Amino acid sequence: MSREMMQRQARHRLSASKTSSMERAKSLRDKKAAVRVAGKLGVMHSLFGVANGPAATIWPTVVGVEGLAEDATAAERLAEAIYAASLIGDVPALEKALAPLIERAESEDSASEEAAAAAAAAEEAEKAKGSKGGKAAAKGPPAAESAEFAPDLGLEAEGPAAPAALWAARDAYGVEPLARAAARGHLEAVGVLLRSRADVDAREETCNRTALLWAAEAGHAEVVSLLLKHGADMGALTRDGAGAVWVGAHRGHVDVLRELVREPPAEDADCAAAEPPAAGADGTDGTDAAPTVPVDQRDAAGVTPLAAASEAGHGGVCELLMRCNADIDAVDHNGWTALHHACYGGRNARRESSCAEVALALVNAGASERDTSGGQSLLQLHASIGARVMAVVRERRAAEGDEDEDDEDEAIGSSRPKTAP
Repeated sequence: MSREMMQRQARHRLSASKTSSMERAKSLRDKKAAVRVAGKLGVMHSLFGVANGPAATIWPTVVGVEGLAEDATAAERLAEAIYAASLIGDVPALEKALAPLIERAESEDSASEEAAAAAAAAEEAEKAKGSKGGKAAAKGPPAAESAEFAPDLGLEAEGPAAPAALWAARDAYGVEPLARAAARGHLEAVGVLLRSRADVDAREETCNRTALLWAAEAGHAEVVSLLLKHGADMGALTRDGAGAVWVGAHRGHVDVLRELVREPPAEDADCAAAEPPAAGADGTDGTDAAPTVPVDQRDAAGVTPLAAASEAGHGGVCELLMRCNADIDAVDHNGWTALHHACYGGRNARRESSCAEVALALVNAGASERDTSGGQSLLQLHASIGARVMAVVRERRAAEGDEDEDDEDEAIGSSRPKTAP
């Protein structure tokens, strides 16, 4: 092949590659123009990224606005201001935008408190009137003896009911400002939004997450506590069936789990016996403490929070869940336990050591070393971690065997007849 022909072919390949790259870039621009990313980025793209920028449709930042203003344009502008302030945690801007709603919510709360106090006073007056009239007429046993007995079963009280929302606004993904502020950990902004009666259990359209799930996944324990005190639904699940405890355990947020399951104050205490916060410690009267949730709340695949944390190598989370009596031998839909997940998670070199520590902690706590339902052993899931686990199991069985032999010797010795000296 001549040198001229080789150069001609090289020039042809170079021009072909330039043409293909230009076509890919053009198709990408067309795709972006079709998608019209929501928010200010979408506005800028519509104005400058498309050939007919001035004539292109500009999509709004916030949709589904309700209860903010009677005029649609004013309501949309107010919703955009609230949304932007929630993203960056601008508390003064939020208080300014939500001032009428906050005032309305506070007036409704005061009116309801007054009505409740009046009802309680009327009930007390009726009881006093009935007790005075019944003293002369009653000839049988006293009324106190015939009172209905209500035993204290020690059940957890339900959390405070969430008040009705006064307004709503969401972006193109179905996420409301409260969820955006909670996901970013803006505690004061979340408090302002809750004071204005934002919907605390509003769900995202794509994955069904609430503000509580966003905060739990991001690891903002204070925001989680605040949402729970305002009646957030602890049973809310994503579309994958994961609850707040599950996402917090999977991400390794120990502080979030302490807010959700209430860590016991001592090593020998039970999670359900944890005391509620003292009155006035956090701005409440102590009666609205968040109820506990099951620590074995599974996702759609049957994986427990303990198994999710074990596979991720979160030793602190696993320790807390085991202290809260989590089922260490719970089996998911694939027949895997938390120990199997810990061994499998060790295949990732970055968390091999942490998964090994979790696996050893599980087996020391009494986890079963059985194979999966598919017949995979611990050694097959991870050779090194499986070998260390089986060594601990053999030592434990040897110790149990020695104890059994000692018990048999003692039993035999006690059964022998004593000979006279």
